[in-house]
Amino acid sequence: MEYEQINSVTSKPDIVLVRATTSEKATALSELMRDLAASDIQIFDYHRVARDGETTLTFVAEAEDLDRLKQCLSTVSSGGIRTSIQGDIASVSVVGSGLACSAGTLSEVERVLADADIPVYSVGTSSLSITCIIPATARKEAIGILHMRFV
Repeated sequence: MEYEQINSVTSKPDIVLVRATTSEKATALSELMRDLAASDIQIFDYHRVARDGETTLTFVAEAEDLDRLKQCLSTVSSGGIRTSIQGDIASVSVVGSGLACSAGTLSEVERVLADADIPVYSVGTSSLSITCIIPATARKEAIGILHMRFV
C-alpha cells in the first residue's frame, strides 16, 4: 500500500471535545448551535448522529473559549440535553490528498497510534486530512510517530 498522498502532519493543542445528546426534539441542538454562533465560538470536527431515538453532537472547540462554551451549554442542559466537555486534549492530523476514500490509511493511522498506546477519542476525515483527537500529553509523540510513518 502506497502512502505518497500524505505530505505533512499537523497538530492543534489546547482544545476541548464537547458532546451534547438529547432524546428530545433535535431542534434543541440547533438552538445550541445558534447560541455558540452568537457567542462567536469557533467549532471544528463537527459530527451529528441520530440513533435509537437519540441525537448526539460531537465537536471540538478552542480551550480559550471554555468559559463561554460552558455558559452556552448550561442554558441548554435544562432543556433535556446532556452535555460533557473533555479537556486536556489535542488534535493531530495527517494531511494529503484523496484521504476520504482511504480506509487503509485511516486504519494505519489508528494502528500507529494504538501501537504507541495513544488513545484516540475521536476521528474526523475529509478528502485532505485524517484528524485524531488524543490526550494533550501524547501530542508531540503522536506527531513524531505519524511523521516517521507517513511523511
